[in-house]
Formats: sequence, structure tokens, C-alpha cells
Amino acid sequence: MKRLVSLILLASLLVCQAVSCSKPAEESEKPQTGSTQSQTENPADGQEPEPEETVDPRLAVSDDLPDKTFDGKSLKIASEPHVCYEIVSEELTGENTNDIIYNRNLNIGKRFEAKIESVPVGDAANSAMMTAAAGTRDFDVISLINYKSGSAIANQSFDNWYDIPCVDLTKPWWCTLINSNCTINGKAYTITGDLAVTALTYTIAMFFDQKVCEDWGYSADSLYKKVYDNEWTIDKFTAMVDGIYTDNNGNGEKDKDDTFGIGTNRCDTIDVWLSAFDQPVTGRDEDGFMTIALVDEKTVNVLEKLIALLNRSPGAFLQYAETWDERNYFKQDLLAFCPLSFNECFSTLREMESAYGILPMPKYDAAQQNYLTTLIDEVSMFGVMRPVPEVELEFVGILFTALNAESYREVYPVYYDVALKNKYSEDPETAKMIDLIMDGRTFDLGFTFGVSYLSRFPYCIRDLVQQGSTDIASTYAAMQGMLDGGLAIINGVYQ
Repeated sequence: MKRLVSLILLASLLVCQAVSCSKPAEESEKPQTGSTQSQTENPADGQEPEPEETVDPRLAVSDDLPDKTFDGKSLKIASEPHVCYEIVSEELTGENTNDIIYNRNLNIGKRFEAKIESVPVGDAANSAMMTAAAGTRDFDVISLINYKSGSAIANQSFDNWYDIPCVDLTKPWWCTLINSNCTINGKAYTITGDLAVTALTYTIAMFFDQKVCEDWGYSADSLYKKVYDNEWTIDKFTAMVDGIYTDNNGNGEKDKDDTFGIGTNRCDTIDVWLSAFDQPVTGRDEDGFMTIALVDEKTVNVLEKLIALLNRSPGAFLQYAETWDERNYFKQDLLAFCPLSFNECFSTLREMESAYGILPMPKYDAAQQNYLTTLIDEVSMFGVMRPVPEVELEFVGILFTALNAESYREVYPVYYDVALKNKYSEDPETAKMIDLIMDGRTFDLGFTFGVSYLSRFPYCIRDLVQQGSTDIASTYAAMQGMLDGGLAIINGVYQ
């Protein structure tokens, strides 16, 4: 199971899963693999029916890009060094995740007689603001860490993506759910799509250690059944966690060396519960502009449930010394459950000896329609530098669209559907869980501006949970003046 899950996520690594990110209008647009055969209406006696040619539905989706060439011109995309791999691969190495990026860019280059160039920068948001202010256009597009991007947006560093020719945000290679939530008053200054690896790897899910769970009477099949039977809810999950605890060192105290039902950090994996419970931080007013939506009775109930799970349950632990320490204790078979990002499958959990599985985050209650989650707030978002000269507009739109479209058409089908699900998957339930999780990703624009203009209000849930407080009303009242000022700045950018 461990090897299977790692293969699932490795194969998915280079693409934003389009069924969830893009929400194609028709079910038939979902990727299909395998061949089909059909017979003619009146086949000749004794003749075998001729097989139909298999057509991958993704290849059938036209990018509608014009037949143009650009004489070797480069599209320059800036990014911080740790995510340059999303943009370029310098050479063929024989490693699939590297070579598919190299070939994607090579094919785009041949088609348009153009190049894709990566421009490493330090702090992307600051680089964007300085470049926009200087008007030097050192790069055309920039990849930003989402939670840091608000300042660059508010400083009007980017053009509106809806004004860029050939960028049709209804196409399936764009992350429609995210991009629609980035749109205010018909304007979106940062977007993402299948080019962004982090839109997959920074997705948070509930990992479970099969050994520990089985020791406490929960098999993988029984956990999958709870998901399918709509019984994977926070109340039932808390009841499970309550009963899982062992004082391994016999010191009579809860500490990091004991066995727990759940271990979690005090940051991102507390934030995720708001999305899991379909409780947004920000909303929109009647004119479509941003408002604060978190201050209501449901938020109080959410806090009560999280405090019951993370503060009061004997089977929970969140007092690790460092953020993400819990992944190391999960690896050591000291945690039955642990909310983690998919990125851990390529790093820490590759060394885990026991088998692990992945489940969606529990629902708020059985009435909630879907299993939901969110992304770590460092997901890559892309801005097109302002101002784009008129002669450059179409070039930027064509090349950036081609990057996302080719990632959707070539990278995803080869590596996720064909290479993974048909060749490697021995446990179809694992693949189904991955699809279910990816299909439930949500996004809140409040986290884009949370640090820069909303005084960390989107992160207040993590603080209140640690304090054991449900007093969201007082938290909001103490910050209302600052929040009103921040909202005025944010909404002013989109006027």
C-alpha cells in the first residue's frame, strides 16, 4: 500500500488533477484509458468487427490557439528556485517526471518557434513589485507563493488575466475553482492551472498508518467503507481518536513518544478544517466584492468540534516542537491518523516501513454533500507583469496557455491515468480516494491577503483552537477596524 500510494502521487506530481481543479462541464470529459471496440450495424458474416480508434478525451479538447510562430522569442517565467521545476527541465535524464517537462517545452517550442525560459528570483512578490515599478519587464509571468502574493496584487503589479488574449479560463487545464475565487468584478490578477505542480502536492488529506489502525481494530477496508457510507464525519472520527492512546514510556504524561489517534501541527493542518467543513473565511457582497464570512454560529460549532478533537481528546497531540514534526512520528508508527500534504509521499514517508493509506478529511456532518479539503497556502499562483506591451499580449497568452494545455493533455494522461492507474494500481480503492480528495479541493482568496491586509484573520481559527476558545465574535470585534481598512484596499484594486 505504501509503495502504491507513493506511485499514485509521484505519477500525479506534475499536474493539477483536472477533474477537481477544472470541473469540466461534462462527465465525458474525464480522462478515460483503455481501448474500445464496436461493431458495424451489419457486419459481414464471419468477419471480426474492426476496433474503433481509441481517442483520449483530453487530446480532443482543442486549445483554440492561433497558428503563429515567434522567431525564437522566449516567454520568461520568474519563480523562486524551489519551484523552478514546474517551469523547465534543462535536459533529458531518463527520469519520467523530469523528461515529460522537457518534452512538453520542446513540443511547444517547435509548434510556435518559441522558448520557455525560467528566471529564478529571491522573494517573488518583492521582485514583482520592483519590476513593475521599474517597468523593466525582466520577465513576462511570475510564479508567486499564494499567501505572499497579496501585497504584489494590491500594488497593481499585474495585468488582469481576463484581458490577455487566448487565455480562456473556462478550458479544463485551468483550475476553475481556484481561479473563480480569485476573480472579483471580472478581474483576476493571479491564477493557476495544470502547470502548477504544487496544486497537487500541497493538497492536504488524512493519512492513516495501517499497522496502528489495525492494532486498534480499524482495517483499511473498514475506513474506506466509512467514507463511502457517508460516515466519515468529525464526530465519528473524534470518537475513534478518543480511544487510541498508549503511554509508551510509562511516565504518566502525554508526550511525543506515546501512541496517539491523531497528531497534527498548529498551523496549516488546523486551517484545513475550515475548508473540510465548508466554512469559508471570506465571502462576497451583493456587488461581488470581498467580505468577512467567518463570524457566525457555525464557526462557533466548528471551534467546539475542533477543540473537542485536538484539545480535549486523550488520543490527540499537537504540542510538537516544530511545525510538521508530526510527520516524523507518523513515520515511526506512533500515530493512527495524521493530516499531511501529498508532498510527504515524496520525502518523509518514502522511508516509512509500515504501510499507510490516504483518506479525505472528515465532513462536518452527514448532511454535507462532499468531502472537501484545501491546499497549503504556499501553492503557486501566476501573475502576468504589468504593463504588457500591446505587441506582447498575444504572445504571452498563447505560450502560457500552451504550457497549461500541454500539461493537461500530455503530462496528466501519460503519468496519472496510463502509467499509474492501469499499469501499477493493484488497489483501486487507493486511486479512488486520491480522486475523491482532489475532486474536493477548495480555495479562499482571504488567505491570499491574510498576512498583508487582513491582519492574519484567516488564521485565527488555529489560534482559537490552541487557546481552547470559541469566541470568534470577540476576535472579530477587536480586529474589525483593521479588517474594514484592509477590505477597502483589496476591493479597491478590483474596482
